[in-house]
Amino acid sequence: MNSKLPISNIFAHKINEKRQSDLIKQVNNKAVLIFCNTELSETESELLTKILGAIQYDLTKDALIVSLEEKDQVHVAPLLVESIQLVVAFGCTPTQLQTHIADQKYKAQHLLSRKFIFSDPLSDLLENKTLKMALWNALKA
Repeated sequence: MNSKLPISNIFAHKINEKRQSDLIKQVNNKAVLIFCNTELSETESELLTKILGAIQYDLTKDALIVSLEEKDQVHVAPLLVESIQLVVAFGCTPTQLQTHIADQKYKAQHLLSRKFIFSDPLSDLLENKTLKMALWNALKA
C-alpha cells in the first residue's frame, strides 16, 4: 500500500529548474527528506513518523519529501534555505544530490551549516534494529 502522506508533499518525477523553484517555495521550516528509487509503504511511513516524532518533527507538517527515480538528480544546495537544519537521504548517493559530501551512511555531516545524513532505504531499516539505532544516533549527533 502506498504512503498516506498528503500528495502535495510528494514529488515523484524529474526535478527540473521550474520544479526546483516550486520546491524551494515549500521548504521553509521543514526537514528535507529525500527518497531514491522507492515509494513509501504504510509500514515505512509509520516508521518515518516515529523517527521524526522522536526529534520533534511532524511528518505531515514539518517535512518536505522529494522522491527521485533511479537516474534522477537534484541539486540540493538551493533547497537549503536558512530555516532548514536537517536533510536525510534514504537510499540516495551524494552524486544523486549533486553534493561533494562523503558517501558515509549514518554519520551526521554538514553542508552549508545543515545536518546531512545518508541512510539505507526505510525498507532496510524496518527489519534491522542496528540500522535504526545508527540513524537515531546520527539524528541526535
